[in-house]
Amino acid sequence: MEKIKKGILLVASSALLLTALTGCLKKNKNNPNALDIYVVDAGYKTDWAYKIKDLFMQQDWVKEKYPSLTVNITKNDDQAYAETLLKTGKTANKFDLMFGLNLLGPEPTEYDLSDLTDSLYNDVIPGTNVKYRDYIFESFLTSYGYRPKGDFISDYKFYSAPWAGGMDGIVYNVKFFQDYGYEVPRTTNELVAIVKDFHDRTYTNADGQFAFIQGSDEGYFDYLFDIFWAQYQSVEGYVNYWNGLDEEHTLSKNIFKQKGRLESAKVFQQLLASEEYTSPKSFYQNFITNQRAFLKGTSLFNVNGDWFVSEMKIIKADIIKYDPSYNYSFKMMKTPIISAVADVCETIEDDAELSALVNAIDNESVALAGDGYEVSQDDYDRIKEARGVVHSLGSGHNSVIPNYASNKDAAVDFLRFMATETAQSAYIEATDGASLPFTFDVANRNPELYAKLDPFHQDRISYMNSTFFRPSTLVSKFSFPLMKYGGVDAFKLPNGYDFFKNFNLKDSDSSKKTPQKYYDDTIAYYTDSIWDDVVRRAGLKV
Repeated sequence: MEKIKKGILLVASSALLLTALTGCLKKNKNNPNALDIYVVDAGYKTDWAYKIKDLFMQQDWVKEKYPSLTVNITKNDDQAYAETLLKTGKTANKFDLMFGLNLLGPEPTEYDLSDLTDSLYNDVIPGTNVKYRDYIFESFLTSYGYRPKGDFISDYKFYSAPWAGGMDGIVYNVKFFQDYGYEVPRTTNELVAIVKDFHDRTYTNADGQFAFIQGSDEGYFDYLFDIFWAQYQSVEGYVNYWNGLDEEHTLSKNIFKQKGRLESAKVFQQLLASEEYTSPKSFYQNFITNQRAFLKGTSLFNVNGDWFVSEMKIIKADIIKYDPSYNYSFKMMKTPIISAVADVCETIEDDAELSALVNAIDNESVALAGDGYEVSQDDYDRIKEARGVVHSLGSGHNSVIPNYASNKDAAVDFLRFMATETAQSAYIEATDGASLPFTFDVANRNPELYAKLDPFHQDRISYMNSTFFRPSTLVSKFSFPLMKYGGVDAFKLPNGYDFFKNFNLKDSDSSKKTPQKYYDDTIAYYTDSIWDDVVRRAGLKV
């Protein structure tokens, strides 16, 4: 699933496609019996929308409520198309329901979106007495919730709903792990050791094998940064940063002294210290080309997401067609715990003890002492929380209903139906295992479907539904006023700067920044006057 890039060519192509498609839509304008849906063809493909549509039309309550309803689905793979339509407005946009990417805009009013607070979030899921908002992952409520700038008292309003979970992390080649005798790393020090060992044993030249391969047009590797940061700082500390609160819970520029950002950047430097750890193709070939190379054994790791199996299904089948002996398989690991967290845990002596504790937690032990570790309750709780930290792109995979839609009621009901177990099972099957961000444990509720899934998703789904780990999907940083209006990021970075690529520059390159340099420069940049201006623009104080 490509990282969204907005430029002249993308906008131009969207405009041309818009002209071609909107003419086809005019026939349904103001037709109360037609529900017109747009779906972007991204990593999850679009089969899920068609399967859910068919099931939706079969429901007795739908037939009774909408006896003459027809549902029309339009799809394309232009990631900017939906946003372009929303910007154009009702003169061109005839869709009642749109499944796209990053459709909220700076303000919901900018795109004239329907308020879904009562009609969807506060309503119950069909066939249950459970409200939609009580079934969705809690962090998604914050990521999707909206308050006007400067309002920190009112209840959230919702103008969008998710259509993908978007969990991402480190995907690894299972056969390589078996061949080289690797265990799945539990700490970042262990991860770095594997990266170095794999390099030392396999690297020959630019055409050799590498620890990592990524894509020139995606930023997945960067998403690890937030995970390591939150592991070190705690989820509360991570959220406090984006709320502008220092360790004393005071609105202060001292947030830039948070060490989690520095320690996370150090992990990046360790992983990418040698330009030979990452395939150079990562910087000039697109994501699909490099993911195909990953499937064929070019690298040990690829940072990716829950869309990987679906996105690469046809390509993998094509590889097997021409090479029947192909036997690679892939899984997504739990993100290793940042080793530096041991430095802020009073009872964890070193990385070996940290790893032993993580191993015990993975086996759902609640003991404070065991094989290779003896820790306090506070340190146990801290590491257990860290083991459940997840990053997600789900907040950017949103569906919206324009205020001017002809059939808003049916559009809302379609979203309500998507939260049912029937629809979620259909979604999982159609996406080859990806799942929606609801508390639906398919392993228990639909074991036959779960048994058919790729082990990649069986592991992921078991983890995400674990009542022991209770994984915490990080709230989208784009939902916080400090970033949304004030422009604050983890570090002071030039616009369009690629954090990942910085650490792949040659050591002799004078433009290369060290983690400490990022950290120090950010603290120095935010003078009192600049911080006060940021706070004012963010609406945190007058």
